[in-house]
Amino acid sequence: MSSPYYQEDVVAYRSLSTIKGLEWRHLKKKCRSLRLETACSRLREMAMISNVGRIMWHIELLMIIHIILLLSLLRDVVLVSLVPYFVVMIFTPFIMIGSMQDDVSSTVHKVISWLMAFFLTFMDIFSDVLGAIHRGAAYPIVPSYDHLVLLYIYMALPIAFFKGYSAYILGLSVSVVYICFVLYMQYLNDRISFALLGSYAIYLFILNLIFSYFTVIRDYGIRRSVLSRYQLVYQNIVYQTVMKKEKALLESILPRRMVRTLQEEICNRIEDQDKNITPLMSTSRKLFLEPYPEVSILVADMVNYTHLTTTLEAPQLVEILHDLFVNFDLAANRNRAMRIKFLGDAYNCVAGIPNYFPAHASCCVDQALEMIQITQEISNRRNLAINLRIGVHSGEVFAGIIGHTKWQFDTWSKDVDITNHLETSGLPGLVHVSQQTLSMLDEHYVFIDGTEKARNDPILQKAGIRTYLVSSRLPDTMEPGELDNDYSNASISSYRLSYSGYYEEIQIKAQREMMKEVEQMTVGHCFLDCKRNRSSKKNASSEEYLFNKRIHFFLVVFRRWKTEWAFHNQPDLMMKYTLLVMFCAGLAILSINWIERADYFDLYVMFGILLFLLILCFLAGYKKLRRQCKRLTPMTQPSFFLTRWLLRISERIEDSLFVRVPLTVVVLLLLYVMSSQVVPNWSWVLLMPTCTTKSPMRNALDPGR
Repeated sequence: MSSPYYQEDVVAYRSLSTIKGLEWRHLKKKCRSLRLETACSRLREMAMISNVGRIMWHIELLMIIHIILLLSLLRDVVLVSLVPYFVVMIFTPFIMIGSMQDDVSSTVHKVISWLMAFFLTFMDIFSDVLGAIHRGAAYPIVPSYDHLVLLYIYMALPIAFFKGYSAYILGLSVSVVYICFVLYMQYLNDRISFALLGSYAIYLFILNLIFSYFTVIRDYGIRRSVLSRYQLVYQNIVYQTVMKKEKALLESILPRRMVRTLQEEICNRIEDQDKNITPLMSTSRKLFLEPYPEVSILVADMVNYTHLTTTLEAPQLVEILHDLFVNFDLAANRNRAMRIKFLGDAYNCVAGIPNYFPAHASCCVDQALEMIQITQEISNRRNLAINLRIGVHSGEVFAGIIGHTKWQFDTWSKDVDITNHLETSGLPGLVHVSQQTLSMLDEHYVFIDGTEKARNDPILQKAGIRTYLVSSRLPDTMEPGELDNDYSNASISSYRLSYSGYYEEIQIKAQREMMKEVEQMTVGHCFLDCKRNRSSKKNASSEEYLFNKRIHFFLVVFRRWKTEWAFHNQPDLMMKYTLLVMFCAGLAILSINWIERADYFDLYVMFGILLFLLILCFLAGYKKLRRQCKRLTPMTQPSFFLTRWLLRISERIEDSLFVRVPLTVVVLLLLYVMSSQVVPNWSWVLLMPTCTTKSPMRNALDPGR
C-alpha cells in the first residue's frame, strides 16, 4: 500500500516523466491514495455546470451561422429544410436547463445528455431528408453534423464529466444510429454500397477514438489541478503546524535551556532592531554545550592554497572558493552531513548531528570522496592545480552556540583535534581515516595503510590511532541512484515515525480544507455565475476576481503575453500520445481510401506519409519506451551515441514549444494531404439537390458522384 503522505511534487514534469506507466493513471492512483476522488468529482461537476451555458450558446450560434450560409450561398433554398435548425434553437435551452442546477443527481444529468444527443442526431438527419423529399431528389448519403454531435457528447454534455463508460456508450449508440441511417438511405436510393458503409464506420470509429482521447486529456488536467492545489494546502498546513511545534522541534535539536535562551535572545534582538538599538557588548549570556557521543568528523584543507593566493586575483580566488563550497554544501545535503564552518580554504562538517544514525561513518567518507571528485572537476575545468587533504575520524564532540553579536554553532573535543591531525598528515586526493572510522565502513571501500607522517605524529601516537588512506568506493550491486533513494526514504521514515501523529492530523486537515478550496477554484466562465462574478469583484483577493482580471473573457488567454508564453512553454507529457492518435487518424484515412479503391499512386503516397508519422511517434515516445525496459537515472545514461540522440530528441519534443508547434503543424498538414487525395473529385453542384451543406467526409464517402 502506498504511503498516505504527500512528500513530493507528483504533478511536476520531473516527477511525471520518470514513471513507467501512463501519466493519467499515475495521477488517478495518486488521487485515490490521497483520498481526493471526491474533490476531483466536485471539480468535474463545476466544470460541467460551467459548460452548460457555453454549449447552449455554441449550438445557438452554430445554427444561426448555418442558416445564414444556406440563405446566402445556395440558390432556391428549401425553407422546410431549415425547420430542424429552428427546432434545435428553440428546444435546446429547455432540454439543457435541468443541468444548470447544483443539486441535480447524476441520473438526471445522464438522461438529459442522452435526450440532447439524440435530439441533435435526429435533427441533423431530418434536415437533409426534408430537403430531399421536398425536391424529389436522391436521399442524402451521410449527415452533416455527425462530428459535432460526437464532439458535444465527449466534451460538452453533462455525461462527459462523470466517471465510467457512460459517455463512450452514448457515443457508440449515436454512431450506430448514424450507420443505420446511412444504410437506410442507400436502401431508399437502391444503391447499397458496403464499401461506403465500411468507410463511414471507420470514420465514426476514429472520431470516437479522438474525442475519447480529449476526455483523457481533460481528466489529466483536472487531476493535475487538484493535486497541485492539494500540495499548496498541504504545505500551508505543514508550515502552520511546524510553526506551532517550533519549540518542540528546537528542543529535539538543542538543549531545552539553550532553546529558551535563544528564543529570548531572538525576541530581544528583534525588539532592539525595531527600536534601532545597537546591541552592546555583554558577557551575560551563558554558554551551553550539548554532547554527541557517536559522530563522524570531517576536516578538509586545500593543497597549494598559498600559491593560488599569490597567482590569482582576489575576485577570481573568491569565485573558485564559492564554487567549491557551494558544491560541498550540496554534497553534504545528499550525504546527510552538517557543515559546521569553513574558514579560508578549510571546510569542516560532521555526520550524526543533530540526530544520530548508524551510517554516519559511511556518509562522512562518501562526503569526503565526493568533495575530492568535485575539486578535481573544478580544477580540470579551470585549468588549475587544486586538490584536497581530508581527514575523517569517528568519536564524540561537544556542540554549542557561542558568540553574542554573531552566533556561531561549533564543535569541540579531543576527537576534533585528532581529525585535524589526520588532515595535516594525509595525502592530496585521498581520505585519511582512523581505525575507528574504518571499522564502521562496509567492504565497498578501497584503502591502504596510512602515511609515515601519521605514524610519527605525537598526538596520534598518544591516542593510539592507526590510520588508513581511502581512495575510492566500489560500485554497489544495486543501480546507481537507489542508494540515495534509500537514504532519503530512511530519513523521511524516521522523521515520520517521530512525528506520525502530527502528519496524520495534517492529512485529515488537508483533505477537509481541500473540499473548501475546490469550491473556490475557477473552472471557466459561466453565464450563470454573473452574480457571483459581480460580488467577487468587491473582494480583490478572490480567485474568481483574479481570474477575470487576468484572462480575456472571449479569447480565454492571459492578458499579459509573458504569462501566456510561460503557460504554453511548459513541458507537454501528452505530446507522444497526441502524435499516436494522429497516426491512428492517418491509418483510418488510408483504410478508407483503400476500401474506396483509390489509385495506387495515392495509396503509396499515403503509406509513405503514414510511415513518416510512425517514425515521429517512435521519436516522441522513445524515452517512454526505453523506461519500460530500463530505469533511467543521471548515472545510467546510455553509452551508445544513437541512443543518447534518440533520448535527446524525445525530451526536446516534450520540453520545447519551438519543436512541438512546428511538429504539430507539419503533422496536421500531412493529415490534410492524406484526406484531400479525393478532394479534386468534389463538386459544389452536389450541394444543390438537398439544399444543405455537406461535410468533406460526406463528399469523400459518396463514390457515385
